[in-house]
Amino acid sequence: MKNKIYKTLKIMALVLFVFSMLFPILYALSTSFMTTAEIESFPTKLIPSKITFDNFKDAFRIQPIMHYVKNSFIITFMTVFINLIIGSMAAYALTRTNIKFKKLFLIFVLTITLLPSITIINPIFQMYSKLNLLNTYYGLALIVAVLDLPMTIWFLSALFKDIPIEFEESAEIDGANLFQKFVYILIPIVKS
Repeated sequence: MKNKIYKTLKIMALVLFVFSMLFPILYALSTSFMTTAEIESFPTKLIPSKITFDNFKDAFRIQPIMHYVKNSFIITFMTVFINLIIGSMAAYALTRTNIKFKKLFLIFVLTITLLPSITIINPIFQMYSKLNLLNTYYGLALIVAVLDLPMTIWFLSALFKDIPIEFEESAEIDGANLFQKFVYILIPIVKS
C-alpha cells in the first residue's frame, strides 16, 4: 500500500514538474494566435477565442526573421566545425599521448568555463576592433567556439578514455602513425 502511494505521489510530482516547465511555452504559443486586444485583456485568457495569424505576418513583415535564422545557421555551423576539429585533436592529445601535466591542463581548461564572460568582453572588443573582426561571421563564430571549447575538450576526453588502447596498438602494428590512428580509428568510433 505504501509503495502504491509513493509511486502515485512520485508520478503526480513528475506531472506537475513537466507541466510547470511546459506551461510558459504553451502560453507563448497560445498568445501568438491571439489578437492584441485579447493579449492585453484582464483577466488573462489562456485560449484564444478567435485564432489569428496576423502576429506571424507582422513579425515577418516588421523584422527580417529569415535573415536572423540564416545568421544563426551560419554561426552554428562555423562554431561546431571549429569546436569539433580543435576540440577532438586536443582531447586526443590529452588522453592518448604522454604529455606532462595533462591532468592539470584538463582541470585548467575546465576552470576557464568558470570565468565570468563580463571579465573578457573589453579585451576581446579591443582585439577584435584591431583585427577588423567586429560585426563579422568569423569573429562571432570564433569567440563562441573559444568559449565552448573547454567543454568540448572535456566531453571528448571522456569519450576517448573509454576506447580501449588495443585498437590503436593494432593499427600501429599495421604501420599507422599518430594522425592515421586518430582519423581512421578513433574518430569513426566516437563520431556519434
